[in-house]
This record gives sequence, C-alpha cells and structure tokens, in this order.
Amino acid sequence: MSKINFYLRDAKATQPTPIILYVHFVGERIKLPTNETILPEFWNDQDQRPRQTKKFPTHPEFRTRLDNLAKLINNIIRTYQNDNNQQIPTSKVLRELWTKATQKEDTPEPVQENMKVVEFMEWFVLESKKRVNERTGKTLSDATIIVYNQILNKVKEFIATNRNYRNLDFDGIDAGFYTDFMDFLTKKKQLSINTVGKTIRTFKVFMNNATEEGKNTNLYFKRKNFKAVQENTSSVYLNEEELRTLHRFDFSAMPALDRARDLFLVGCWTGLRFSDFSQIRLENITEDDTGKYIKLQTQKTDELVEIPLHDTILAIMEKYNGKYTNNLPPSLTNQPLNRYLKEIGQLVGFDGLETIIYTKGGKRITQQLPKYELITTHTARRSFATNQYLLGVPTITIMEMTGHRTEKAFMKYIKVSKREHAQKIREIWNKQREEPTNNYLKLVV
Repeated sequence: MSKINFYLRDAKATQPTPIILYVHFVGERIKLPTNETILPEFWNDQDQRPRQTKKFPTHPEFRTRLDNLAKLINNIIRTYQNDNNQQIPTSKVLRELWTKATQKEDTPEPVQENMKVVEFMEWFVLESKKRVNERTGKTLSDATIIVYNQILNKVKEFIATNRNYRNLDFDGIDAGFYTDFMDFLTKKKQLSINTVGKTIRTFKVFMNNATEEGKNTNLYFKRKNFKAVQENTSSVYLNEEELRTLHRFDFSAMPALDRARDLFLVGCWTGLRFSDFSQIRLENITEDDTGKYIKLQTQKTDELVEIPLHDTILAIMEKYNGKYTNNLPPSLTNQPLNRYLKEIGQLVGFDGLETIIYTKGGKRITQQLPKYELITTHTARRSFATNQYLLGVPTITIMEMTGHRTEKAFMKYIKVSKREHAQKIREIWNKQREEPTNNYLKLVV
C-alpha cells in the first residue's frame, strides 16, 4: 500500500510556494508536482493541508483538491497493477502516468468571450502547461509555470484587498491600476525592487497574450510609464584564490559538506546554471586530442554549450571515479545546497564583510554581512564569468560557455569592483612598460 505526503517546496517562503506530492511504496520515494501553490502561513505541517482560517476562505476547496490528488495517485498505482499482473510500476512509468493524468484534468476550456483579467490569467496558466516554446520547440518548463502561478496569486490577492478592482476587466488596466498595484507590491507585500519588476514583466506576458487572443484591445500596459522597475543588486563572487582555498580545505570528516563543496566547484569552473551543473551525465563528457569537454543543452534556454574541463573538475572526477555513474558528486536540490554553502563558507573563512544595497518595501536598505552568508548556487556561475573576464578572455568566448545571448545580459554577471578595474588597468600599463617596442611608453617614461 502506498503512503502519500504533501510538503511545501519552501516552508519559509514569503510568497506562494509549490506543494509537492511524495508517494512511498515498496521502498520507493517518488516526488511529483501537484501544480498547486500556497502561502506557507496558510499551511498546516502536521495535517499537510491548508489551515482553516478566515484569511484563506477557499481552504475547503483547496483541501478537497489535495485529497483528490492523493486518491488519484493511489488509483493510478492500483490500475497499473491490475493491468500488469500486480507488477509494481517503476518511478519513470509512475511519473509518466501521473503527468498524463494531471494534464488531462488540467486541460483548459476554450478561451471565453468577455473574460475578466483574472479569468484569462487562470486560463492562460492552464493552457501554458501544453504551450510550446517557438524557439526551442519544447513545452514550457515547470519553473515558468510556477512563476505564472505566483504572479496570478499576487493579482488575486491584490484584487481581494482592493474593492475598486473586484471586477477588473482589461479596460481597467490603466495608470491608476499600475500605481495601486505597485503600491500593493512594494508597501503591503514589502517586495524588493527586482521582485516587483519581475512581477510587472510577467503580468505584461499575460496582457500580451490576451491581446494576441483578441480578448484585449487596451494597450496602456505597453506605455513607458507602465515599466518593470529594476536595480543592480550587490552580489558576490569567489576569485580564483578563494576557489583554490575552497578546493584545498579538508572536509573529509564532514561527507555531506565535502560533496556539496565539490558540486559547487563544478559550477564555479563551468559557468553553468545550477539546474545544469547538478545534472551532468557521463554522456555529456567528450574528449579529443586537446582534452575533455562538457557538451550539453542548457535546460533554461536550450542553448548548446561546450566547456573545457578545468583541472579542478578533473581532480574531482578522479576523486569520485567509480562511485557515481557520472564520476561527479551526487546532485542536491537547490535549497539544501544553499544551506550547506553558507556553512562551508563560514568554515573556510569567507567572513569578510560585504556591503549590500537594495530597495525593499520602497526603502533603500544598506547592510554589511559576512561574505559566506551571501554565497548561493548562483555564485558559481557569477564566479566563472567574472574570473574569466578578469583573465582577459574575450566576452564573446565567455558567453559561448555561459549561453548568454546578449552582452547586456552577460555583463550583469560581472562583479568587478572599482579597485579591481583600476588594478587591471595598472597591470596593462606595467605590461606595456616592459614591452621594448612600445615607443609611446618609452617616451613617457
């Protein structure tokens, strides 16, 4: 008999977070998406269902949907066994059957005439689960659908707290809506500038699609004053000396931290996103007369990248040779790896104070935090890009490794301080001064 559990992806989130279904049977533990999200404050960990509270009036319907999902997975297992001489489905088969069953349940009705904004957004989220990215030819990722759901929930919450927008139609998307929605996101939700900007950008995706579907003729959202705000935030990278220190540190007495450190270093020397460097397979490793390479299609953008294996990665592969199928440390999910990285950084001694400046709740905030508290899985990608940039590797070459399509997007990853820029100029001057053929510098000296 199978055992069903529901857990939140991020129990400490301040925004709606996905609910994950775990099914346990015959020694297997399989994680499945529910396509449901909820604010953690409305979740009962013990009951594994929504709390009964006036702040969340739809909790009975929500509870019923989760109950139905639990029944559905049990029915899928039972039906498969009955059709296959009581054979237990493999995890792969079970995921395929689950996907097929839930997609069938989530098939949206055809888009209706005179839809309100929220009604269209709900339709669009369901329809997006089978939408194909025209550039890659693949269906949209689960991460994209999660973002769509998060923005939908924000709009629903905004409408629920503002009577003026209870029956919001597309003609109501005007300057007043923008001002009130921005005020809600910044002051009531206390979101950072970049989270607010991401919300507005995604809301425009809904509006563009409503326009393409012929449900909206109001183009106010395309005006310059309906803008998605953004600011450059302070973030850290690890320079090459810090990466060497990290690699040399002895974590043999702490196996979990040892594996987490090694996995992080793979990211630091490939420039791949976490979703890619944590899922490298043996078939992604190629070799020719010049050495070994990683060759794969990135998950987020479907870009084909080919990256030379650094000596650090080769040493890590030798360390794990034969232990795992890809000769690399085993994958972790993003959240626990981020926790490990902060502990690792503290142990290694990355405790110098870093000044971070950001805007949250409409207020400019300046903090000084030890560097280890700012290290995340994305620090790996940022470190690779910045270190190669400082070495003088052409930007276009680094972009081929990282999969960036525009230099503007790439340059956001370069975290070079003003002093490092100045030192780079000094290095070039010193090199020119040593060049006997540089007549200009000879005259200056």
